[in-house]
Amino acid sequence: AIDPSDIKQGKIGNCYFLSSIASLCEFPNLIYQIFINKEINKFGYYELVLFIDGKFQIVILDDYFPVLKGTNIVYFARPNKNELWVMLLEKAWAKVNGGYSNIISGWPCEALSTLTGFSTSKVVFSKSNIDDIWYEIKVADNSNSILCISSKNDKECEYHGIVRNHSYTLIDTLEIEKGEN
Repeated sequence: AIDPSDIKQGKIGNCYFLSSIASLCEFPNLIYQIFINKEINKFGYYELVLFIDGKFQIVILDDYFPVLKGTNIVYFARPNKNELWVMLLEKAWAKVNGGYSNIISGWPCEALSTLTGFSTSKVVFSKSNIDDIWYEIKVADNSNSILCISSKNDKECEYHGIVRNHSYTLIDTLEIEKGEN
């Protein structure tokens, strides 16, 4: 079963990519559609379908993954249990981008477009329009959009408990009334 808890970031700064696949977990069929092979292949051969250069293309992968020197610990995205799908998606993303070193830092919308073929948009908000931000997020959530958010490289983020320069998955929105103290 596909679940966001299957995703663990490794030793590479690609949280934008991992947040995009975590957001797709809300719609598991979108992830299933990427994989031509639905079962573990005893020969380690996998075919995934990604939207590259304006068309869906097959990406062929093996199941060899970089590990920390002298260990069996996977260097990049790691499975929570025996899950393989996250590592295969990350490897495919690295392959279409020319290697793991080329997938450090980016925007979730870039990954989502490649993974789904859907059109995407990146909306940049300023602190001065917090009501506009909330409105846009609610509208997108209510229309079943796939949502990811990224924070700025700003110390103020840490004050609010948000990691600077990081991407997050947004699965649902909830509005609560502020209680009296």
